[in-house]
Amino acid sequence: MTKRANDEGSVFLNQSKGLWEAKITIDGKRISRYAKTQQLALAKLADLNKEKNLGIAITSNMKLNQFLPEWLEVHKNTIREKSYDDYKGVMKNHILPRLGNYSLHKLTPEVITRAWSTMIREGYSPTLTKHCQARLSVALTTAVKRNILSRNPCQYATVPKAQQKEINILDEKDYQEILEFTGINYPQYYGIVFIALQTAMRRGELCALQWRDIDLDLANIYVNRSVFEKGSVSRYQPPKTRSGQREIALVPEAVIFLRDLKEAMKASADKYGYDFSEHSHVFRYSHNGGNIKTHTITKAFKKIVQLIAMSKVNTTDLSAAETKIAKAAAAKATKIHFHDLRHTHAGIMLKMGVHPKVVQERLGHSSISITMDIYSHITPNMQREAIKGFTLFNQPV
Repeated sequence: MTKRANDEGSVFLNQSKGLWEAKITIDGKRISRYAKTQQLALAKLADLNKEKNLGIAITSNMKLNQFLPEWLEVHKNTIREKSYDDYKGVMKNHILPRLGNYSLHKLTPEVITRAWSTMIREGYSPTLTKHCQARLSVALTTAVKRNILSRNPCQYATVPKAQQKEINILDEKDYQEILEFTGINYPQYYGIVFIALQTAMRRGELCALQWRDIDLDLANIYVNRSVFEKGSVSRYQPPKTRSGQREIALVPEAVIFLRDLKEAMKASADKYGYDFSEHSHVFRYSHNGGNIKTHTITKAFKKIVQLIAMSKVNTTDLSAAETKIAKAAAAKATKIHFHDLRHTHAGIMLKMGVHPKVVQERLGHSSISITMDIYSHITPNMQREAIKGFTLFNQPV
């Protein structure tokens, strides 16, 4: 048992539950948190003490616009920085304007359901309302654990069904066209586009990739971190889930490309006078060694696919005004995004008959069900291929 000052609570092994328990008294109520290890229980006890020291005296009469900001501040260091910014934005822009003046005990499932329905009528997407619901539910769970609310009203609220995002899997003609156009017109971004197609790595993972993360002899990439950019500051963080920290096998074509790229970057570093080491980023600008940023590659890729679309517009018989309109329409019509390179890699593997578990591991999904849900439109074809030649009985002679 870990003893602390009387007012700081304690951590001990709860034999009946087989878990470590962090216990503290706040506002005359005993509150417990459970964890698998003593270290995790101590961290939970620290969070409880932080709530207590900040003077968060949650009552059922407390309004949501007071509770939510205080709750978020207390838990700021328990979530990733990007997640914190997402929580804060959703809370400020959507949850509080609609529900902030309600006291906690007056937040009924009907009130919450009406708020989400209003958002839909105002033109917001079902996906956004789903995010609002999820974030509010996490916060109100604290009030339930503190015995302020008997139940979490979000559990009984109706959330508009979010439409599944359209998955854009490029065919060979399209991605070869993108690679060729990028290599000729935007060679500084060719490498990151090529490796995205080869590995299905996320944008933030690619921009955080360093040479020490690549074993060219074993033909492996080890995904150890992602980059999150806030303004002009780049912050590096481990993958969000354990499965996100993964090993990705490379085909010979990718190994050859990366070997050549590494030698080219060494030569550029010598020529232009910047440092190069195993800790250097893989995707850099050759003339100054600057790292390629996530928002930069997003904008550049968007421009690339728009230029490709516009190049296909036949303006021979159009006036200048008509040509401008046609090109604008072509640019707007394209729906290809950088993330589609990840989808394309996954789609190719599944269509090749690679086991979904392998695809899940390469993508870094936390479960195979996520992979299958995203690419469910591919699985019917997989089933048809799988049952070819299937029979339970010998055919009659």
